[in-house]
This record gives sequence, C-alpha cells and structure tokens, in this order.
Amino acid sequence: MIAMVLATHGSLAYGLKDSFEMIAGESEHIYPVSLVEGIDSYTTSVEELIEDLLKKYQGILILSDLKGGTPYNVSLKQSFVHENKVKVVAGVNLPMVIETSLLLQNGDLEEITTKAIDNGKEAIDK
Repeated sequence: MIAMVLATHGSLAYGLKDSFEMIAGESEHIYPVSLVEGIDSYTTSVEELIEDLLKKYQGILILSDLKGGTPYNVSLKQSFVHENKVKVVAGVNLPMVIETSLLLQNGDLEEITTKAIDNGKEAIDK
C-alpha cells in the first residue's frame, strides 16, 4: 500500500483533501501538510510525517503545488533521504488526486508516480 501526501503552501493541501472527500468519500491514505508557520516548522512536520508513514506504508507519493517552492524542495529532500520509497510530483490538481488515489492500494510507487503525472496532464484543457 502507498500513502499520498499533499504538500502545499497555505491551506491548499487541506482544501484538496476536503474536496476529494466530498467527491470520493473519506480516505485513510491521504495526508495533507501545509506551509503556514515557517520553513523550519514545516520541514520538521514533513520529516516526522514521512518517518511515521514509512512505518506502515511501502512507499509515499508526495504531490506538491509548485516546483521549486518550499513544499516541493522539502519533499524532494525526503525523496533523496528515502530513495525508492518516496517520490515527488509537482503541479498537483484535484483530478490528479482523485484518479491517483484509486491506485494506492494495488500499484507500486513507480507506476503510481507515472500515472499521477499522466492524470494531472490529462486534467488540463483549454
């Protein structure tokens, strides 16, 4: 089983999870973490969350809001620390969360990461 972490600025992570649950129902495998109180406390929160989740999940997919922003950079560091157990994708959107959540119970981390990117791109239209 794979966990999904939503890592964003402000309250976006919690908004995405709330919207997801409105559409798809509750999920025990999605964890929001938001940068609101400063980089140091955010970094500590992410590190502690990742350590806890790796005790009960085979891997973690982190969906971040903005490539190059603090949530992404902190998440990327975790992917280096926990190589092959943590993957990061930037540019999270609600369809990405919904579609990717369907794979968390049965897919492997690499496959789920690739699908998350595909799902996110497919959700963008003009």
